[in-house]
Amino acid sequence: MKSDDILRVVIGTAGHIDHGKSSLVQRLTGRDPDRLREEKERGMTIDLGFAPWTLPGGRCVGIVDVPGHERFIKNMVAGASGVDCVLLVVAADDGVMPQTREHLEILGLLGIERGMIAMTKIDLVDEELREFALEDIREFVSGTFLAEAPIVPVSAITGEGIDSLVSTLAGIVEHVSSREIGDLFRLPIQRVFSSKGHGTVVTGIPVSGSVEAGDVLEVLPGGATGKVRGLQAYNDVVERVRAGHSSALNLSEIDYKAVRRGQVVATPGAFAVASRIEARLEYLGTNAKLLRDREPVRFHVGTIEVVGEVVLLEAPRLAPGESCFVEIRLSEPCVVAPGDRFILRRASPLVTLGGGVVLGTTEYPLKRKKAWVLDRLQRREAALGSPQAYVEEVLRGSREPIAFADLRARAHRTKAALEQDLEELRARGAALTIAGGRSVHGDVAEAARSRVLDVLARLHQREPLVPTHSKASLLQATGLERSLFEAVLEELHHRGAIVIEKGGWIRRSDFQVQLDDGQERLLGQLEARFLQSGFTPPSRADISRDVAARDLARLLDLLEKQGRLTRLSSDIVLHADIVARARQTLVQQAEASGGQVDIPALRDALQTSRKYLIPLLELFDREGLTKRIGDRRVLKG
Repeated sequence: MKSDDILRVVIGTAGHIDHGKSSLVQRLTGRDPDRLREEKERGMTIDLGFAPWTLPGGRCVGIVDVPGHERFIKNMVAGASGVDCVLLVVAADDGVMPQTREHLEILGLLGIERGMIAMTKIDLVDEELREFALEDIREFVSGTFLAEAPIVPVSAITGEGIDSLVSTLAGIVEHVSSREIGDLFRLPIQRVFSSKGHGTVVTGIPVSGSVEAGDVLEVLPGGATGKVRGLQAYNDVVERVRAGHSSALNLSEIDYKAVRRGQVVATPGAFAVASRIEARLEYLGTNAKLLRDREPVRFHVGTIEVVGEVVLLEAPRLAPGESCFVEIRLSEPCVVAPGDRFILRRASPLVTLGGGVVLGTTEYPLKRKKAWVLDRLQRREAALGSPQAYVEEVLRGSREPIAFADLRARAHRTKAALEQDLEELRARGAALTIAGGRSVHGDVAEAARSRVLDVLARLHQREPLVPTHSKASLLQATGLERSLFEAVLEELHHRGAIVIEKGGWIRRSDFQVQLDDGQERLLGQLEARFLQSGFTPPSRADISRDVAARDLARLLDLLEKQGRLTRLSSDIVLHADIVARARQTLVQQAEASGGQVDIPALRDALQTSRKYLIPLLELFDREGLTKRIGDRRVLKG
């Protein structure tokens, strides 16, 4: 069989136990979907069964047969999550039963929109009971997605109605849109086993993408990777499997004992695991009680079942028939993607509470009635149909830059598609990419710019005599992530909103120190004192006798940042003109001595002491004017 001969459509059975689902599948396909010995011994479907069905036109579709017993609802959900249309089976002698109702509710919550009803076992009832059963079924499906669906009476034993069932079901399949393949492969694992001579084999229905032999895939959660050695669809070897094919993948380099149902085989790096799920929940109207916040639940998505709790984000209680945004906190991580359909069942007793749509994931607990939380979820819900819009919302929802690989896993995009998304978002100011290839939303970047300018304004107002502030102190005051802070500084400097001076000292471009007459006079006196003292500068203790300590520190800092004083060490400051004179004297003496610095002669020429000369020489070393070789110095170069 060739891949192109298989329609990307899967039919799922549904209905109460012992209503003839498996018999009907066997009658249609010629294959018994019950593969387990226990199933054959007990005459009851326990796990999922798969069978290919050849349509009258010659093409093939898959049928998933699900168990009907209430104890195996989790297996039913695992199978139903991969189907595109449904064959609901209701026995004429029993009519609508509890699992008929629960199965139909689950199918509706999973977003299935097409199907039909087979009224089975008509060979066991007379005409009057047949009509009664038909009325019962019509009333039951009223108001559901099967309200207008055809109902075909049939007997898998006598064959009555089989031809009508075949033509009706084939017509429905032809009108079901083939599942979109997409770019990223993802297959929720339904079964795993080891095949002699081949190794690990996983089976399931891919929900997106395609794969062929030689491709590398990743198993999540876990992260083990392996190559695809071989492929089957409906037990036939194929060159490629696609979304909507019931498939078996032979994987190398992966131990089958480390793989289980519920894990996902996927394109490496394209999907992330999470234990906090953001979602919209539809609470079934058939529930008898209010749903309370932090209700213990069983979360079903794909083929996995995980216990957890549901956190209501809009109200402390949810009435039957209502919906709201929720956070689902799970006991272990799983793989979800935006738009995935899920089912919630009560932890105990096991009844279906509702289901809904995954909107995304979060790394931290969400709180009820927070405006920004609800706004974020509304935006994500609105963006589900547009991959680029969803990328933008993932960026908008993060307060820190997101690495390209993390963004790809959260938004589920190929590398090429995400690069194109970011390019277009940057072009309209909706994204900023910073050092290391990390990105932030344009709104986050703008908020960071405003934060830097606001913090600088406050610092200037609080310290009017301090002309600039260090990058380190500004980073701490803003509380921004370092790489975002650096990118924002560069942008603000480029725009002319801030000035970055030598050494990384920063001020707003609209700020200048404004001194009153008394401060101007004091500043001049301080500068003159340092200029007059030459190479024996006054200590801070000497000056503080005349100037208040607080004003002294600020005025000295101002003179230093204006370039009128030069700091040699933590406690030695010279006037800049004195340092320039020393630099000139050193060069003249060294050039006269073949480049050698005569330290005693320089000390005498400057009329200073080693206390001040050594820090001065160390300054010249840092500037690159001189170079220390052992105990002597030479002019550098």
